[in-house]
Amino acid sequence: MKKDVNVYKWDGKGKLSVVENLSFEFLKDPSAHHLHQHLIMQWSNRRLGTASTKRRGEVRGGGRKPWPQKHTGRARHGSIRSPIWRKGGVVFGPKPRDWSIKMNKKERKLALYSLIYTKIDDFIVLENYDINQPKTKNIDLLINSLQNEFGKIKKVVFLYSDKDQQTVNLIKSARNHEKVRKVLKANNINVEDLLSVDKVIADKKSLLKLKELFVDYVNKGVKEHEQAKVGA
Repeated sequence: MKKDVNVYKWDGKGKLSVVENLSFEFLKDPSAHHLHQHLIMQWSNRRLGTASTKRRGEVRGGGRKPWPQKHTGRARHGSIRSPIWRKGGVVFGPKPRDWSIKMNKKERKLALYSLIYTKIDDFIVLENYDINQPKTKNIDLLINSLQNEFGKIKKVVFLYSDKDQQTVNLIKSARNHEKVRKVLKANNINVEDLLSVDKVIADKKSLLKLKELFVDYVNKGVKEHEQAKVGA
């Protein structure tokens, strides 16, 4: 499947103009399963796993039998730190554990390939970020220009490839803007951040980086598989 993406030039004031058209070829259907797995991996790896309770053997005290087994008329007990006592141990309570999940490299690449396939229509590609000063007003101007062209925008993610001076200005300008979720390097994209926004703003270099890292990688695997089938 082929998808075309327009590359826009922003004049820094309010006007957008199409300067180029990039074509993306997707040879494999997106995998909802791998997208889901990548998202679960992100959420799981974020968990600290530090919740901890004390079992009956870890609570201080309770070594002596509180009263004799028989002839008191009371229920028998062996320790005041039994789970049925107040201030006793906890049965099956949480203990520190590692919640992290691993995904194979090929699975992660397929998940991010599927993410690009799914979100490619929401990408807004600029020739470059023409931001010469770190001011929030610059991001305001850019987003307003994009809204005039593409309609209302609630939340965006910015992508960049190289950390030059314009990128540094972009990061500083965007960090306090209510509509900017994150500014990410192209090779650090993730499922949660991109699925949480309605538009992804990228420069041309970062889009080509995504194509090289994920789209071309999966397409190459598909072609090799097809050639192997023909050879067999």
